[in-house]
Amino acid sequence: MKKAKINKFFIPLIVVFFIVALSYTIYYYIAYGDKAENEKTLIFLFAIFLSSFIGAMVFLPSHLEFIENKEYNFLTALSNYFLMILESSSMILALYLLGDEVVALNWYFPIFYLTIYMFFGMHLFSYPKNFKKSFTTLFVNILYVVLNLLLSHDYVSVLVNQFSKVGYVFTLSLIVAGFLMFFKPFLYLYKSKSKDESNKKILFIYSTLYLFLIFIPGMIFYLPALKNYFEADSYISLLINILYFVYIMYIKIKRMTAEFINFISV
Repeated sequence: MKKAKINKFFIPLIVVFFIVALSYTIYYYIAYGDKAENEKTLIFLFAIFLSSFIGAMVFLPSHLEFIENKEYNFLTALSNYFLMILESSSMILALYLLGDEVVALNWYFPIFYLTIYMFFGMHLFSYPKNFKKSFTTLFVNILYVVLNLLLSHDYVSVLVNQFSKVGYVFTLSLIVAGFLMFFKPFLYLYKSKSKDESNKKILFIYSTLYLFLIFIPGMIFYLPALKNYFEADSYISLLINILYFVYIMYIKIKRMTAEFINFISV
C-alpha cells in the first residue's frame, strides 16, 4: 500500500518533468539556435533533460529500495529526485565547461565518464532516507547558487557557471571516493596483517586499476580547472566558493566512501 501510494504520484511526476525538460530544450534550440552566446545555456538545458531521462532510470532502483524504510515518504522521494537532477546535470555541465580539453585523452574519455556515472548510480543508494536530511543536502547546493546569483547582475550566465561549479566539486569528490572505496579496505587488511590474502590481492588490483584508469585521468582532466572554479567577482564570492568546496569535498567523500565500502562488502 505504501509503495502504491508513493509511486501513484511520484512516477507520473518524473514523466512530466522529463517531458517538460525535453520540450523546453527543443524550444530553446529552435528559438535561439546554438550560437556561441547561447551554447552554455543550451548545454545546461540538455544536461537537465539527459538527467531527467537517464538519471531517472538510474535513480529508480534506489527509490524502490528506500520505500521499505519507515521514514521514507513522498516528500523524501521528491527531494532526493531533485538532488539527483542537480548532481547529475551539474556533472554533465562541468564536463563541458570546466574540464581541460587539451589533456582530455579524447579516445578514452567517454569510457571514463561512463564509469564515473556508474559510481554516481551507486552513490544514489547513499541518499538520505528521511526528508529533513535530504532537503538539507539539497538546500546547501541551492543556497550556494543563490548566494552567488545575488552577488551578480548577469543572472543567466552566472546560473550556468555556478551549476557547473557544483558539478565540478561533486565530480572531484566522486572520483576520490571511488578510489577510497577499494583502497581503504585494502589498507585496513594490510595494517591488520590479515591472513585473508585473496581479498588483499583483489582490493589491491582494483585499487591499482582505478588509480591508473579513473583517478589519474580524472585529476589530469579536472585539476587544471581549479583556477576557473575559484574565479570570483568579489572577495565574498571567493569566500563562498572556498567554504562550499571544502564542505562538499569533506561531506561527500566521507559519506560516499562509507556507502561504497558497504556496497562492495555486501
